[in-house]
Amino acid sequence: MAIIRKQTIAIPEIVPFYSSGLEKTRLFVGLGNPGQQYQNNRHNIGFMCLNKFCDLHELTWITKKDFQVDLAQTNIAGSRIILIKPQTYMNLSGQAVSKVLQFYKLSLEETYIIYDEIRLKLGLIEILKTNKDYGHNGLKSLGQYLSNDLHLIRTGIGPKQPSNIDLTQFVLSDFTKSQIPIVNKIAQEISSLIGETSYMDLVDERITVF
Repeated sequence: MAIIRKQTIAIPEIVPFYSSGLEKTRLFVGLGNPGQQYQNNRHNIGFMCLNKFCDLHELTWITKKDFQVDLAQTNIAGSRIILIKPQTYMNLSGQAVSKVLQFYKLSLEETYIIYDEIRLKLGLIEILKTNKDYGHNGLKSLGQYLSNDLHLIRTGIGPKQPSNIDLTQFVLSDFTKSQIPIVNKIAQEISSLIGETSYMDLVDERITVF
């Protein structure tokens, strides 16, 4: 696994009210589309990664209709980890995320967005802080509600094959059978990264899992 570390992400000094008694809180947002017909789509790798973490930690998803999310949470080493899967469909993800941030009194410094990135090859994970949406509809929606830079966990699903396939058709199609083991490794790696936030902040880095 190759890792290039660049700069440290600062820890907020103010502890949110709903995290009283805990060292810190981290919110992880997996982007995707709700519904069984989408669950294995490339566009849903954000959901897949959070599902993996929940499976490993034996967590149960709870539907929060007022927030329009499925939510799970746990405490690790004195830190609160909140996971959400917006149920608004990808293009309206910002609605759900903004509601959760407001309710839990969380800042964007405590929030990480996991999404599918066509510009990165499958097996590559990139963590960075930026206000760019990279043409991704989920990030565009977040930008409508959240004005500051976002911590992104960019999960590669590229390259687009065949090259002449429509982009929407590609991202809304399932991973191939040969790609599933790589996807499982990605989900395992990101699950480990989520656990690491109990002890340290994630920093800008690039990780190759295949």
